[in-house]
Amino acid sequence: MGGAAADADAWQCTRLVPWLVVLALTCFKCLLMPSYRSTDFDVHRNWLAITSSLPISQWYTESTSEWTLDYPPFFAWFEYVLAQFAGLVDPAMLVISAEPYASPLTIVFQRLSVVVTDFMLIVAVALYCRSMENDSGTPSNRFIVLVVTITNAGLIIVDHIHFQYNGFLLGILVLSVYFIVKGRDLAAGITFAMLLNFKHIFAYVAPLYFVYLLRHYCFPLDRHAKRRRFSLQNFASLGASVIVVFGLSFGPFAVVQQIPSVLGRLFPVKRGLTHAYWAPNFWSLYNALDRALIFALKPNASGMQSVTRGLIGDIHHIVLPAVSPTTTVVLTVASMVPALISVWRCPRPSVFVSALCYVTLCSFVFGWHVHEKAVLMVTIPLGLIATNSVDHARTYTFLNLVGNVSLVPLLHEPLEAVVRVCLVFAHSALAYQLLVANVAHRAARFRIDVSLTEWTLPYAVYVAGLLAVLVVTYVQPLVLPAMQFLPLMLISVYCGIGVCFSLLQLFRLHLFDVRRSEK
Repeated sequence: MGGAAADADAWQCTRLVPWLVVLALTCFKCLLMPSYRSTDFDVHRNWLAITSSLPISQWYTESTSEWTLDYPPFFAWFEYVLAQFAGLVDPAMLVISAEPYASPLTIVFQRLSVVVTDFMLIVAVALYCRSMENDSGTPSNRFIVLVVTITNAGLIIVDHIHFQYNGFLLGILVLSVYFIVKGRDLAAGITFAMLLNFKHIFAYVAPLYFVYLLRHYCFPLDRHAKRRRFSLQNFASLGASVIVVFGLSFGPFAVVQQIPSVLGRLFPVKRGLTHAYWAPNFWSLYNALDRALIFALKPNASGMQSVTRGLIGDIHHIVLPAVSPTTTVVLTVASMVPALISVWRCPRPSVFVSALCYVTLCSFVFGWHVHEKAVLMVTIPLGLIATNSVDHARTYTFLNLVGNVSLVPLLHEPLEAVVRVCLVFAHSALAYQLLVANVAHRAARFRIDVSLTEWTLPYAVYVAGLLAVLVVTYVQPLVLPAMQFLPLMLISVYCGIGVCFSLLQLFRLHLFDVRRSEK
């Protein structure tokens, strides 16, 4: 009896731990409220003002401030809902103005809105974890996935210091993945359609959802004939559901004849290949090679001026061919095709999740005007399958570290200099230790010789270089004050190498998942 009671108490304590993690994490986020905030804070404050002060016919034409509304309609309505509460806290934050406004109450309200909406991610990940096949013993796969995902340092940096709502949006994505895993394809399609109407950057993942849902839901498996047959009913249900979602989103703006204004804001044509700070992808390496060739070939004065412009704004290639949006689209789609084909041939949830990570990274590596923050679209879903195998764990720990280090330049204030590095390496160490314990448990249980530290030398060399790059970012103002571009370029290019390597690793993992699911 005593032993049974002790086991019951231990079980209750085990179930309590995730809640304690969530509580501690929420408190930590609240402590970050006084920290540095980017202009994105002013962007969202202005969107609160626009959606609460103007009729919808003016939401996508208002331009008093430079921070114009450029997210899809569902996010505009999300801001409208927040504004109903914002007016109770500080009515002045709902006044449209060209100048930023950030009273103490405004700061608290907007920061809290991110903390509260982050529970979308926490709940979605918790649901996903409940759907996992959990190995007996310790550590629990479910607990590891929950912890490494919701405590992601990059998400804390971007949302709770820099200021954005990525946790909320990624929560919708994870919820859609949860529905896929549970076999609720129609709900997954509706959820993803809603996500597209919150933030259109997720359109990069649309081809994967289209292929999977078409094959798995619209061509269900006939268990008697043991082959797939087209279901007109399922196809019509899915198509009608998506149309309804987009109708609810864009319909009100069609009524007031504002669709051209909405689309013009969502798809601006004047942006360049890369952002001012190059996202760590293929194009950062392409840009760096162009700059290296310029200096090697002794450029003229006009070429040198273009180099400087490229370092702080839109890039202008001098030696290498200029890159068009069409080129990036072709490369992005071409890199996705192998995964899309494999999903069509093997439309299973386990294959879908690894394909999601790979396809999203394809868009990050080859996409047009990619922001560094978009790496979270890869690392958060990848955390969901980090415990699937040793290779999954290894790839996650590596890409998570590289991706989060690439976000360090977002926090450039002296007070955040230590916080940003501590966050990144603390989360990396936590994820590594949890996954090492998981690997050790798996090896002992199945009597196999595996180690997360395989390939120690290549990874150790790369991480040592990563540390050296971070050191340069701290000493550059003292040693090379004239080369202000150097830290950003080094981080972008060096992390770009790691990200491109991870793309190959993710495709290999995807093929591994395909082979395993076919057994």
